[in-house]
Amino acid sequence: MSTLLVWKDQIEKIYARYSFYIVKILQFVLGLCVFGLINSNIGFMKALSSTVCTVGLAAVTAFLPVGMLALVAALLVLVHLYALSLPVAGLCLAIFLVMYIFYVRFTPKKSWLVVVAAVAVALKVPYVIPVVFGLLGAPSFAVSMMLGTIVYYMLHTVKLTASAFQSGGVKELLDGIMVFTKQILANKEMWMMVVVLLLAMMVVYGVRTRGISHAWKTASVAGAIVAAVLQVSGCMTLDVSFQASFIYWILW
Repeated sequence: MSTLLVWKDQIEKIYARYSFYIVKILQFVLGLCVFGLINSNIGFMKALSSTVCTVGLAAVTAFLPVGMLALVAALLVLVHLYALSLPVAGLCLAIFLVMYIFYVRFTPKKSWLVVVAAVAVALKVPYVIPVVFGLLGAPSFAVSMMLGTIVYYMLHTVKLTASAFQSGGVKELLDGIMVFTKQILANKEMWMMVVVLLLAMMVVYGVRTRGISHAWKTASVAGAIVAAVLQVSGCMTLDVSFQASFIYWILW
């Protein structure tokens, strides 16, 4: 534990000295992850799916307020979905507007946390989010975490049902929209993951705020174990396919 405290002090000193450059580099890296994942998974508009566009957007957003990253990412998603299907783009726009009206506009500086949560789920390391948010954040971070999880599964559903919107027929298009909506609302894996991550973060935050020895270390281990146990139990109960990569980092 003393080693961790030494590292923490050294990191704080380095950050205090080079905070501007560190923040910009982290924003650029996060932008690369966000725009790269969007373009590689739902890159329906080919002109925006190139590596040059990905790097360019990451470079531009690195010099904007961090909250702008979520806005640019949402716009990029909507442009790709417009190239796929106007009704799907409209439906996703409505979902984004609901998120903005009821959460983001009240906490604009936390909007980038939604993006971070979505990236973590996409990279198959979702348990990192409740641990980090629980250790460094407040209970309100849970909303960003849940919204990010929902956004990931929404875009994943678009990817899986894209062929239904590319057929061109009106009947196929309407059927595709119905399937898309139904799969989002009835996605057992998505709702299970939302509950698992929420409960894990509550455990981490609860233990971290208690006056016990090694609170941070205990909170991290407890939150990770709770998340792993809940996910395994949820997969067995709901008959959802289990992805071992979600807990690989714990064993590692």
